[in-house]
Amino acid sequence: MVLFFLDVRHSGLLLHDIKYGNFIFMPFKTGSSVKTRILSAAITFVLLMSSSVAFVQEHLKADSLIAAWQTTYHDSSASAQSKLLIQIGRVLRFQYPDSAMSYYSKALEIAEASNEITNIARATNATGGIHYVKGEYDFAMESYTKALNIWDSLDHKRGVAVGLNNIALIQGMQEHYDDAIKNHKKSLEMCRENGDSLMIGINLLNLGINYHAKGDQDRALEYFDKAIEIKKQIKSNRGINQVKNLKGKAYLEKKDFKKAKEMFNSILLSDEEINKWELVYAHAGMAELFLETGKNKKSIDHALKASALAKELGAKWDLQEITRTLAKNYAAIEQWQKAYEYHTLHKKYSDSVFNERKENQINYQRLKREEMVNKNLAKDNELKQLQLTKKQHQMWAFIGAIFALIVVAIVLFRNVQLKTQLNRKLRKKNLEIEKKNKQLSDLNTTKDILFRVMAHDLKNPISLVISYTEMMEEDFEDIDKEELLDFIKKLNQTSHEGLLLLENLMDWARSQTGAINVTPEKVNLCEVIRDNMNLVSHNASAKNITVNNKVEEDCIVKADINMTSAIIRNLLTNAIKFTHMGGWVDISAEKKEQFLKIEFKDNGVGMDDEQLNNLFRLNHKKSTAGTNREKGTGLGLIICKDFAVKQGGDISVESEVDKGSAFTLLLPLP
Repeated sequence: MVLFFLDVRHSGLLLHDIKYGNFIFMPFKTGSSVKTRILSAAITFVLLMSSSVAFVQEHLKADSLIAAWQTTYHDSSASAQSKLLIQIGRVLRFQYPDSAMSYYSKALEIAEASNEITNIARATNATGGIHYVKGEYDFAMESYTKALNIWDSLDHKRGVAVGLNNIALIQGMQEHYDDAIKNHKKSLEMCRENGDSLMIGINLLNLGINYHAKGDQDRALEYFDKAIEIKKQIKSNRGINQVKNLKGKAYLEKKDFKKAKEMFNSILLSDEEINKWELVYAHAGMAELFLETGKNKKSIDHALKASALAKELGAKWDLQEITRTLAKNYAAIEQWQKAYEYHTLHKKYSDSVFNERKENQINYQRLKREEMVNKNLAKDNELKQLQLTKKQHQMWAFIGAIFALIVVAIVLFRNVQLKTQLNRKLRKKNLEIEKKNKQLSDLNTTKDILFRVMAHDLKNPISLVISYTEMMEEDFEDIDKEELLDFIKKLNQTSHEGLLLLENLMDWARSQTGAINVTPEKVNLCEVIRDNMNLVSHNASAKNITVNNKVEEDCIVKADINMTSAIIRNLLTNAIKFTHMGGWVDISAEKKEQFLKIEFKDNGVGMDDEQLNNLFRLNHKKSTAGTNREKGTGLGLIICKDFAVKQGGDISVESEVDKGSAFTLLLPLP
């Protein structure tokens, strides 16, 4: 039973939900009479009771099921016990996921003890759902796969359809969208054959989610509209709210902020009881919407509400996105300390989801275990040696003085051998440990440098874009066409610089973590140069610089086309950046033994000896502004060097101050 205590105060009405501990204060209109206040209290009480029905019903249902379990589990069968526990978990899963997990685990334990195969599959699948909600996708995939295998062995059509849908959910989270769409469509076809409206709606919804993630918002909205019709037919209020949230995100991606806001508000302003999961999503969506429209305080307010609810649910993926939104907001209003704090939290949740930090911890623990094994081996060898020496002494007493010297010599020889072998093994182990420690240290150094570049260099183009757009917004009515064109040119240049920075950061990070595979093939160098000339043509035209491609049409090298394209693009961009207005850049090629020598020569500002010595060194990376004050990260040439070496080639440079530079790229011939 739910009881409310009403307290009519001088300034307002205080309501207390005794069972669930909720307090609500509602102010009276200024100057209202006592009679009016009492009437207002009565009306408010009725409204509150009617709006709380769904919430109370859910708790009553959970309480009823738990009471049934506590009173009947001694007398009921194992199958009935498992089903009841799974039913309790389903009622609690979105509001109290940890409690739901405990009931699912108990159901699985009972089902396994009695070998109830169907209930084992149901409970296993249910635990996967809780792991999914909490962002523990590795555990979720393990549970979903086990359940699917059981359903498949039983030829259980609905179970297989549910399993395919769940596997596709994890594939979507891993960004394998095409695989996810394929499995959702298989599940959808099976559900239509079985006439399963609930699962038809779920698969339509998830297909929309994957198309949304792929960037096809029109296709996503098409599936969302189909899904919401099914949800209405089966009267699934939670499903309807879920689709509204997702439609809001799709409209947000399309920059249709009005429709996006309508979707999110239809949930946040609803009189019905909304589960915490959908409230998190709606608040997070509004936070992103207000961030996009420059209303940072409103965005922060919604993001903090979403964060509080997500922490209750233990939803790591949502917390990862919310903390990123908060970091961007605080950076936008120049509260750098909070921006840094939330950026750090975002990194923490990201590491938790994608297991990068866990992998390093596992490697560290493995090294510690090996070190412990080595110490134990040393102790065992020492003990064995003492035992052997004792036996030898006993033998000396029986054999006599003549053989004593021989035995001593043999013992000493064996001691030397054992020590030599042990020392060799210890040296080998120590070298392996030192190598692994150096790898970890290098990874940490690379990570620190990347974070420093991101914190310093990436902020500049973003800050410039924000500054230019704010100036355009504030003085829009007074800006003439010439000033507007100047703003647009500056925005374009800043955006290109930011994009190049981001591409270089991504290439460097992927290279250092081993995410890039070298795939050599026959590549027409002239075509690659021509394509990249087109990409930098805007930069060259802006400075009236002539770029001459003197490489022959049928010039072929054996190289990775993506790495080679990145090298050429960076070298061209670098040459244009440090060449004066009206200058030139020449590209030529000639064969040199088993390599093709490609030269990028310009008549720009050139470099002194100190700049040349530190050009390809990461620890001495220093960005220099171009002749037209172009920005850079200093990573471009380092990436070029790394990519060239990975392909079996190299890069060298000759330069003289005020006379220009000549970069030479060596790539293998086929």
